[in-house]
Amino acid sequence: MLTLQYLNLQFNRLSHSYVIPSWICCDMRGNVENGMKGGKLKYSGVASTNRLAESIISSRSSDAALLCLQPEASPNLKHHAPQKMKKGWRRRDCWQQQARQERLESSRSKLNEKYIDEMAVNMAEDECPPSLNDDEETSVQDSLKETSSISEDVSSIVDDELDGLAKDSGMMLQDHYDEEEPRFNMRVHHDDNSCISAEPTCFIRGRIGNVENELDDTASSAHDVEIPQGNSSVTSKFASKSKRHPDMDNNPKPSKCPRAIDERSKLSYKYSVESFCSIDDHLPDGFYDAGRDMPFMSLEEYERSLGLYAREVILLDREQDEELDVIASSAQLLLSNLRRPCSFEMDEDAGHDLLRASVLALFVSDCFGGCDRSASLGRTRRAIVSLRKEQPFVCTCSAGNMCDNNEACKQSNTLSGHCDFTGLCNRSIHIIKERRNSGIVPIGALQFGVCRHRAVLMKYLCDRADPPIPCELVRGHLDYTPHAWNVVPVRKGNGWVRMIVDACYPTNIKEETDPEYFCRYVPLSRLQIALDDEGYTPRCSFPSVSSCKEIEVTASCTVYHCKIGAVDAAAKIRYLDTRSASNDEVKLFEYKLLGEVRMLGALRKHRSIVDIYGHQLSSKWVQVDGDKEYRILQSIVLMEYVNGGSLKGYLTKLLKEGKKYVPIDLAFYIAREVSCALLEMHKKLIIHRDIKSENILVDLDSKRNAGAPVVKLSDFDRSIPLHSLSHTCCISHLGTHPPNVCVGTPCWMAPEVLKAMHEKHHYGLEVDIWSFGCFLLELLTLRIPYQGLPDSEIYDLIMRKKQRPRLTQELEAFWTMDEPVTRLKLGITSDAHADKLRRLIDLFYQCTRGTASMRPKTEQIYNSLCSLPTCYDMR
Repeated sequence: MLTLQYLNLQFNRLSHSYVIPSWICCDMRGNVENGMKGGKLKYSGVASTNRLAESIISSRSSDAALLCLQPEASPNLKHHAPQKMKKGWRRRDCWQQQARQERLESSRSKLNEKYIDEMAVNMAEDECPPSLNDDEETSVQDSLKETSSISEDVSSIVDDELDGLAKDSGMMLQDHYDEEEPRFNMRVHHDDNSCISAEPTCFIRGRIGNVENELDDTASSAHDVEIPQGNSSVTSKFASKSKRHPDMDNNPKPSKCPRAIDERSKLSYKYSVESFCSIDDHLPDGFYDAGRDMPFMSLEEYERSLGLYAREVILLDREQDEELDVIASSAQLLLSNLRRPCSFEMDEDAGHDLLRASVLALFVSDCFGGCDRSASLGRTRRAIVSLRKEQPFVCTCSAGNMCDNNEACKQSNTLSGHCDFTGLCNRSIHIIKERRNSGIVPIGALQFGVCRHRAVLMKYLCDRADPPIPCELVRGHLDYTPHAWNVVPVRKGNGWVRMIVDACYPTNIKEETDPEYFCRYVPLSRLQIALDDEGYTPRCSFPSVSSCKEIEVTASCTVYHCKIGAVDAAAKIRYLDTRSASNDEVKLFEYKLLGEVRMLGALRKHRSIVDIYGHQLSSKWVQVDGDKEYRILQSIVLMEYVNGGSLKGYLTKLLKEGKKYVPIDLAFYIAREVSCALLEMHKKLIIHRDIKSENILVDLDSKRNAGAPVVKLSDFDRSIPLHSLSHTCCISHLGTHPPNVCVGTPCWMAPEVLKAMHEKHHYGLEVDIWSFGCFLLELLTLRIPYQGLPDSEIYDLIMRKKQRPRLTQELEAFWTMDEPVTRLKLGITSDAHADKLRRLIDLFYQCTRGTASMRPKTEQIYNSLCSLPTCYDMR
């Protein structure tokens, strides 16, 4: 019914009691005269009673072409009786509706039989005429002139206030899919101008299809999830209205018109899912944030489902929040005094943006109760302790290196002001929720705010600065604690520098790549590969698992080979189904990712350590068979891809070929590179705890610039800071077992690590030295330590007898007495190879001493291996 536009009912002897909907053009000639005079169209409706409206319309009226108009409202106001009595109806709305209806009725009464005949002739023509001749163009121009009065009337209707339009649920879009006859179409544009198009309907239908595709693309831009609509403004109310004709309101058939998506719901959903808003995402009024631990819903759904004891939903709406309006005005006034002087050059604009951002950070901090005093105390403590520059993990707890008692550390941390401030903020928010009887809290009502409140307000104010300050909104972790902050990109030379601006610590603004901040501020998603050097591209999408090649599958993770632009990367992916997981298990899942990311970040850009390209911690809300929604957590660590794989595979290949050991020069070079990586870790007071051939990546075909093979140390998910037991801050490395628990692979474990299996026993960096000695045995024998022995005997040899694994008889004989016979058995043909082999055997015996203090330091091992050149050093 809604798609019908023209109806020919000539000579049907219809009575005068018929009722014709307003959107149908009918030819009623030859029926009862009372029902149709002169073949004119008759519409059932309310007679015009407004004399002023009649005089205005009569002054505008002229002969017009027959048009199929999109109705502003139903011509029969009696049909709206149920709608008038609904909530929110006002008598003023009825008067406005009547005035619009009267203008439409007056315009329709001007349509006469002459134009009905012309329309009937036009509809009999071909569907899509290729062009118009001169006579036809003249007639079209005349028709355009004649329809000016109707065009003006429709324009006046569109110009009515939006409030009346929102309450009129009769607004609809006519469907052009079922007819293909060429006709004139009236189109009302958003710029309040009406125009008549002579293009065929088939062309219009194509354009409508394109618009629908664009809306579908917009709706699916955030992971193909339909975005619920909020109701904090008139626009959202209008968007949620039915787009079907009011006569069809009871029809359950959905509308063919795609639902509009407002910007605030789109950005709110994006921040909820991605925990990130870029410099191009301008936070609109109506933006809200419920946190990343709750599924995204509309404000109405949050209002219904949230209790007063649930986490609050923060709403930013300047129109409804007078306090936010005052805050925004005050910020603009403050920044107006910092306008860039005329003497500034263009290169200094970036520094000016950072200056304005720092002022805003102080302003936001002052709005929410000031900053935490522990930040200044931490800086003083670090200056007193004089931590070494190469140490990436900076102590922020009150214990520091001066506290060895774990209980004392916890007590001192409890007495700090940060916990008291957080509790004060929570109590203040609860009072506001009780007073409003709602879980939705306007941000301007807060007197005390934590990081999530400050970061959102900081982004909101930066977007409204004059000129706007480029600012990102980031959510992640600060020292294993959920946190939110802002990033201000600043141009430095030919590139960009990302500056972390934290409104909780507004005086500490540093680069994101700062050794301290890079390990402390860990966003939920970060990709460090620069794909575009010309423009600022802070983020790009992570590769899809379906497009990656599976490399390795273990009990805890799966490793894939993927491409990021032209860069090869290895992706380590883990999953966790939260239905059967406790809160502690969810935290442990996140902590494992943070621990590995922090370690790789602290050791990045080292030639002998695998580099990190990025990471991501995401969650997907899933609902099965109407059950309660639950999350599936996914963690991704993107690392440097080494084509050759692990050294273990190369050793197995040599063993199958009948070899007895790795070629001397290659073994010596690999041992040197691994000791170099180990030296970097021990300088930064990090214990690896799993040195073995399986965690060494080699690529013998891909050479470096000097022609040497690629050797990389990997697998840092078991690594731990040496002094983690003495700290309660980030150095404690939550989620990773401290260095008093048995961790590692048994055959490579030092005696002191196995001792911690039954009781807590503290150990240090020396455990890596023992494991390195066992790794040297793999290079010399192509076999794992203690191969062929049962586990019980291995534990007895290591723990009780502290007995090292044994070399082959040929190697022991060569190390005891270097004679031509022993050289011949090993295939040694030169003195240089004999010296290198003897050096490797010496290091094996030194590294596997039972007493930890008797083992050599990493620096001594590295210097010893550097004292003899290899064939790769001479290229």
